[in-house]
Amino acid sequence: MRIKYIALLLTLMVVLVSCGTNFVINESRSIADLWQSTQTVDFEFEIQDTLSPHSFFVNIRNNTDYSYSNIYFFINTTFPDGQSSRDTVECILANVRGKWLGKGMGSLKESSHLIRRQLYFPVSGIYKMQIEQAMREDALIGIEDVGIKIIKEGK
Repeated sequence: MRIKYIALLLTLMVVLVSCGTNFVINESRSIADLWQSTQTVDFEFEIQDTLSPHSFFVNIRNNTDYSYSNIYFFINTTFPDGQSSRDTVECILANVRGKWLGKGMGSLKESSHLIRRQLYFPVSGIYKMQIEQAMREDALIGIEDVGIKIIKEGK
């Protein structure tokens, strides 16, 4: 019986390791008590593979003091060649009845929002990304962390 248990455990470990995720970046930044509209959350990452598609997510950790069911962001990206882009993104944090959609117990909720699938980066090199809150308030209460996750799809 013990040998079967060990064999099952080893098989499970091999499967989990072989199915590893190809993270380009998976980082979060803490927000102080208030997220000012002038405050950016900055990330930097390197893209080497411009031929494979990627998935891009925004990760949010909020507490129940957050007053809205959604949040808007401006996402500013600077490409390695100096060009830049600016996108506006909305993430839904609660349903129409006010129930938080994120995972977590108590007052903290974590959610991951797919922003774009099949994203191809045009050039290799170092990318810089800034996220700004784009709500109509100068300061937001209740956002604890903001992060990005980029996963190389495929193999």
